[in-house]
Amino acid sequence: MRKIRAITWVNRHLTFPVLRFISRVTGGRTLTYDYGIPFHLVYDEEDIFPLTTHDFEGIPLSVPGNSHQMLQKQFGDYMQLPDLDHLQGHTTRLEIFDGE
Repeated sequence: MRKIRAITWVNRHLTFPVLRFISRVTGGRTLTYDYGIPFHLVYDEEDIFPLTTHDFEGIPLSVPGNSHQMLQKQFGDYMQLPDLDHLQGHTTRLEIFDGE
């Protein structure tokens, strides 16, 4: 447990601050999601910040300030339903169990 605490302390107080500084000096105005997900997403910082609030099922949630632009970059015309005759499924078999 001591080794884990030491590694965590080093990361929190040394490694991550150094990486944040390097990112600020050399980085652009984009934010990315890379590690831990199977696809690469790049967002412009001005599309995200400042955050705004939207109501979802009675709960106010923080969302990107220009969510329309972000969704359009990622999905194209996301407000248009796809042609149902040309949909391609991602499964080869679907089974529904009633839990009994």
